[in-house]
Amino acid sequence: MAYLPFEVGPLDIYQLVDAAKRGVPLIDADCAGYRAVPELSLTGLNIIDAPITPYIIGTSWGDIIVGVQVLSHQRFEDICRAIANISGGGCAPAIALRGEMVRKGTAHNTISLAIDVGKAIIKARESGDDPVEAILRVTKGYKIFEGKIAGFTTERKGAFTWGNIWIEGSREFEGKTLRIWYKNENQISWIDEKPYVTCPDPFTVIEKETGLGLSNFRPEWWVLGKEVAVIGMKAWDLWRTERGLRIYNPKHFGFDIEYVPIEERCSH
Repeated sequence: MAYLPFEVGPLDIYQLVDAAKRGVPLIDADCAGYRAVPELSLTGLNIIDAPITPYIIGTSWGDIIVGVQVLSHQRFEDICRAIANISGGGCAPAIALRGEMVRKGTAHNTISLAIDVGKAIIKARESGDDPVEAILRVTKGYKIFEGKIAGFTTERKGAFTWGNIWIEGSREFEGKTLRIWYKNENQISWIDEKPYVTCPDPFTVIEKETGLGLSNFRPEWWVLGKEVAVIGMKAWDLWRTERGLRIYNPKHFGFDIEYVPIEERCSH
């Protein structure tokens, strides 16, 4: 038995600690492809059509729900979301997987990558170097925008957090405005309302001074005028397959925007 993180995000620390306490291994991988995603269906397990039954869902009320058959990964997401909505906004689903499914349907070495990013940020801050540049070196990513926070909206509905972010450009982006639409995590961006970097490529808003990412779940962090950089990465290879892009792309969220890889968007 071993723990497998669903996605790369702040809640992974709890699995790391719990695994250490119980003496259970934690697999250095994640299901979403070195990023976080808002829906349980947005995983490599869906891309390879891995079985997800039996599953269990726990709630803060003490309910334990066991499922033995489900139509699809999207239906599993819908069921869990409905239970979250009637349980105070959250629930805890879990599935069991064979090793072969983990090997084929997860992104490998992603927890190690997250740790390496954290170490690079700390080292840069201690040495007085630019933490943003340190992140770019470790991730082989792209600085897709830079500027000051100009606006932030947020709304909680359907057990999701939705909203928009506006950043007024500086330096090479002077005179331009980046808008980001998020559903829990950043999904779609525009420069001056023209489509720019989109899911499944991951992109994050970073506080320039500290190198720390800004969470969309923390409205108080989005202080107007705060200097930030926006960093993006190439999506996991599995997301860029034909089936991967059918599952996860801007049209999944209702936007009539074609996915263009980040390296093409940033080459202009």
